[in-house]
Amino acid sequence: MTPGWLLGALLYSASVISLYRLNSSAGTQFGLCFFHEVFELPCPLCGGTRTFIHLLHGDLAKAFSKNPLVAFALTLFAGWSLLWTILGLKLETTLTHRTVLAGLLFLLLVNWVYLLNAR
Repeated sequence: MTPGWLLGALLYSASVISLYRLNSSAGTQFGLCFFHEVFELPCPLCGGTRTFIHLLHGDLAKAFSKNPLVAFALTLFAGWSLLWTILGLKLETTLTHRTVLAGLLFLLLVNWVYLLNAR
């Protein structure tokens, strides 16, 4: 992980928190998903922002119920970032890029099926 990853994570976190605060003070709900607006179906990452907010509040059950894949990925990324920053541990794999991509696409598909059934 490079400093660019950490900067990106911090900027993402700051933007989500800012949007959450703006929407909360205005009494509105998040409606930023183009896919959901057009097709009226959840996209594979639908609920990711709410998941992030629930994780920030420490509500793991709600976070994982909104979007399990995003909750798992954000939790994993936070742990990985801490291990890299504090202990200098790096994540290395012997898997090929194609194998990793296939695994990620499979997880994305399973997550999407969950979201479609949870509506």
